[in-house]
Amino acid sequence: MGTQLLNEKRIINRNIIESFEKNYWSSIKMRNYITQHLRLFILTILLGVFPQIGVASTPFLAFSDLITGPDTGVGDGLGSGVIVTLWGQGLNSSQGSGKVFFTDSAGVKREAAHVYYWKNSDGALPSGPANLYESHKMQEIAFSIPDSADGLGAIHVESSGSSNKLPFTVRSGNIYHIKSTGSDSANGSWGTPWKTVGHADGTASAGSTLYVHDVDTGSTSSKNGIYWSNSAASSSLAAQFGITAYPGFHPSVTAQIGISTYNTDSLVISKFDVYASNYTSVDANGQPIGSVISTVANTTGIQTSKDGRTVANRIGDIVGGCASQYQGAISGAAKFHDYVSNHKIFGNEVYDYGCNGSTKLHHTTYMTIRSRGKDLQLAPWEFGYNYLHGNKAKFGIHQFDQDEGCGDLTGKIRIHNNVVVDQAGAGISVGSQCGWSMDVEIENNVLINVGLAADWDGVNPDSSNGPENGGISIRDSGLLGTMYIRNNLIMGWNDDGAT
Repeated sequence: MGTQLLNEKRIINRNIIESFEKNYWSSIKMRNYITQHLRLFILTILLGVFPQIGVASTPFLAFSDLITGPDTGVGDGLGSGVIVTLWGQGLNSSQGSGKVFFTDSAGVKREAAHVYYWKNSDGALPSGPANLYESHKMQEIAFSIPDSADGLGAIHVESSGSSNKLPFTVRSGNIYHIKSTGSDSANGSWGTPWKTVGHADGTASAGSTLYVHDVDTGSTSSKNGIYWSNSAASSSLAAQFGITAYPGFHPSVTAQIGISTYNTDSLVISKFDVYASNYTSVDANGQPIGSVISTVANTTGIQTSKDGRTVANRIGDIVGGCASQYQGAISGAAKFHDYVSNHKIFGNEVYDYGCNGSTKLHHTTYMTIRSRGKDLQLAPWEFGYNYLHGNKAKFGIHQFDQDEGCGDLTGKIRIHNNVVVDQAGAGISVGSQCGWSMDVEIENNVLINVGLAADWDGVNPDSSNGPENGGISIRDSGLLGTMYIRNNLIMGWNDDGAT
């Protein structure tokens, strides 16, 4: 039996090698074989090797969507204040006897006003669309902040033990609802909701929280989906402007530019299903074909904002289409306005983004400064707990800058606890040609089958335009800080077309 198994393994290994030699990437059968077995392997790794990516032994809260908001005003007859969603591990797959508590600024510990759901974060209703259970074995809890004292408090969960605490600040602000049965001539309350997100975000004041119910925005011919350009409502870190899904709904946004801002700060986008491409079709070899939706716009899923948060959204191409221009599924810059300082990108699922022919200038995610000679000094962004898989736009988690006077960051970039599978270009990329001096921490990430061909003809992976492969890429001549790269798992990186 042992000899038979050994021979079978040798045959499998030889077949794998031969398939790689013939054309590893273009072989759909081979790719499916690799993906199937690597996904099984990744679950084993996540359970045992990385304690903050795998199953935690005690309840662990990783992040929340909202970090500030009012303690009253949700108006749904269930909760009291804003509905906050938590993601963590070891929280149990259902509530059972578990409880969520908020300890307010006066030290008073109160139970959640209402728990809307408590379940595995598997992307199925009533939770948000991002499947973080597959990648991180996470659970997801949505609850309402109880009537409490104003000021900084803390959230924790008690479920087979007591979790760590996440900060939350109770402050004044308005809560609004958007429903398909609403009217834009209404006042946006629970009982008389608004009908469109465009009217809501153009009407609501700074620091407001908007809950979107059964309302989808945009179409395959839309240049913009949600476009927040109400500068009078530009907000702050102390009172962010939130647009999030109400529990039990997966509102979608479809457009060349999914969700973006103009001269506004501190936007929280949470639990949206985003479809964003400039091309709406590809040919048999995965090359974008036909005309683009708009010739005067870039294409991106969600544009970041200063002091904002992009949390637990699901982002991919328009079905059957391809993102191929520049920027990425999540992207930001400071070329015309600071859209990147202190932005948190947590728990998003980015999948099947881009196509074989996506230009090498288009990326899965992309953060930069590009301050056009103003040499801006900005607070760093952060990537944590994201799940990227099957993306053909070049580079997974990518930051890069160039041009004289591009600017610099005043603290460490943190890239941690992300899972990247089947990625064109390096799984994580940090590069500069203009003297970035900040340190970078890249730790506790899982990268599997990355460094695949990017911007190629769909037939021969060595046709890749400017391949930059590997697991983690530290690149170009303008990085002056220290790179801390520790406790990462890199398995199956590829070097198609490497020169």
